[in-house]
This record gives sequence, C-alpha cells and structure tokens, in this order.
Amino acid sequence: MRGPGPAAAALAALALAAGLAGGGYLQGQLLLVGAYATALLGLQFLVGTAGLASLGQAAFLAVGAYAAAIALQAGLAWPLALALAGVAGGAAGLAVGVLLRRLDGGPFALATLALAFVAQQIAAMAATVTGGHDGLWLTGPGVDAPSRATLFAAAWVLFLLLFLAVRNLQAGRLGRALRALHQEPLAAASLGLDPMPPRGLAMALAGFAGGVGGALYAFALGFVSPEMFGPGASIALLVMIVVGGAARPLGALWGAVFFILLREGIALAKSVDPRLAADAAGLEAAAMALAVIAVLWLFPGGLARPRRTFRSKGPPQ
Repeated sequence: MRGPGPAAAALAALALAAGLAGGGYLQGQLLLVGAYATALLGLQFLVGTAGLASLGQAAFLAVGAYAAAIALQAGLAWPLALALAGVAGGAAGLAVGVLLRRLDGGPFALATLALAFVAQQIAAMAATVTGGHDGLWLTGPGVDAPSRATLFAAAWVLFLLLFLAVRNLQAGRLGRALRALHQEPLAAASLGLDPMPPRGLAMALAGFAGGVGGALYAFALGFVSPEMFGPGASIALLVMIVVGGAARPLGALWGAVFFILLREGIALAKSVDPRLAADAAGLEAAAMALAVIAVLWLFPGGLARPRRTFRSKGPPQ
C-alpha cells in the first residue's frame, strides 16, 4: 500500500492510543484535533482538488453543530444526531455549490465568506430554534450525550474513514474532472465537461465533512453558539489547510495539529506572563501570523510535504 494512507492510519492509531491511555486533558486536546481534521478534509478536497478557496467552511460546521444539538435535545441518540449533522452539512454544501456555480477564484472566496457571515447571523437571530446568543447545551437530563472516551474513539475512526474516502475520490474520476476544470478549463469545455456535477459533489463533500466535524466539536465542548462559527473561524480553517498542505488529505491532520499546538503555546505564554492576557486577541493573531509565515517559509507545500523543500534541487514540477 503506497501513498499517505499508511501514514494517516499510523498517526490516527497513535493519537487514539495516546488519548485512550492518557485520558483527561490530553484526550480532550486530541479529540479537538480529530474534530478539526475531519472538518478540514472537506476543505482540503475543495481547495487542493477543485481549486476553490472557500472562506465559508465554518458555516458547514455550524450547520452540523446545530443539527446535532437540536437532534439531541429532541431525544435522538447521539449516533443518529451525528449522522444527521453530516447529511445536513452535505445538503447545505450542495445548495451553496448550486448557488455559486458560476463563480470562481476571488469572487467565489468572497461569496463564501459572506455566506459564513449570513449563517452566523441566522444562528443568532433564530433564537427559538438555536438559542440565539445564549446557545444550546448538549448535556443535561434526557440528552443522550456520548462519554468523552466514546466520542474520542468515534472522532478518530470517522477521520480515518473519511480520509480514505477523500483520498480515493481525489485519485478517481471525480478528482480528475475537478483538476481538469481548474487547471485546463478551456480544454474541459471543449470536451463538453459540465462543471456543475463535479463542483456540486465537491461542495457536498466539503459540507458533509464540515457537518460531521462541527458536530464532533459541539459534542466535545458540550455547547454551541453563533460566536463559535463566524467568518474568523472560516479564515482560520483555510489557514490551517494551507499550513497543513492543501495538496494532500494528510494536510488536514497536520493543519489541525498545528492549530491546537499553537493555541496551547499561546495559553502557556499567557500563564507564564499574565500581562499577555491583556490583549489576548492581538496576541493570538500575531502568533498565528508569525507561525504561518515561518511554516510556509520552511515548507512551501505545507507540513504534509516537507521533503519537497529540502530534497528538490530544481523548480517545482
């Protein structure tokens, strides 16, 4: 077996073993890595294969998180709520794909950013369903919330399954069609290739992965609110996949690891010097920017492709 599949399986197994053995805080952080990595797989397929730089992935996380929360409060079992989150996210992705079917490049990115803002405002205004700014709790009497260990195992199993699916789709007919539409649009048009079906499927996949990842994230925190899924979250997700490596599905995992480690480093710095907490938002933005610059300077292809930087003696092929 070649390619990144064995590496992803090994890393997922290592994270699963470490989390189950370590428990507590380590398990919680690795659970967040698994949730983010799952959501990022859809964005990686969209950016790395279809060439569509989406700034609205957080909207799909919001759809999944709220779908799962509402389903739990309605009395559904958590596996059904998780499945519903994926379906809702996929449907939202397909709808966005149809709506933005004529856009590409910068206009597509700006339109998805606007949709992320609209989704956040809808979540805030539909208070009777979403709880508004007060949010919704995924815990309490009558709520079938999974245990932390069960959720942790489910997150990493789902990540690995979705990783394998994305890798196969990327190497298959759908991936080839999307690359042709992105890299050789005139040739694809001359061959009569309709861009709508492959782009719609790519958006549906991004929505499905985002919905599942958003539900896992909401389960992990036990709470969901509009502030968790604004445009800033979408920008952070795009930064994660660029840093991790948009060309390969494994970049989703590396991007999630990068983000969690960076956040932990910032928290440690604030605990060492409390003065840094006075401008926490500015500190996080500056640290993120500097870390991204450093990583991309060392690894232009992202963390999933480190060998290219150091072994290549000529220009990228």
